[in-house]
Amino acid sequence: MYTIGKQIKEKAKENGLKMYEVAMLVNSSYSSFYTTYMHSNDDKKLQKVINAIDEYMKGGDNNA
Repeated sequence: MYTIGKQIKEKAKENGLKMYEVAMLVNSSYSSFYTTYMHSNDDKKLQKVINAIDEYMKGGDNNA
């Protein structure tokens, strides 16, 4: 089954982030992050995570 988890892990690794840090970027607890994002196949959720990581790496406020 296709999930977006592998792509999220790759993006996090590229940017030197741990998975719990990525979870915080999307305002999610670590366990909820895995359930909601890592095991999902929703490309909108993938894009939300990628956008949050990119914004964080630029030094922006992703919670705005």
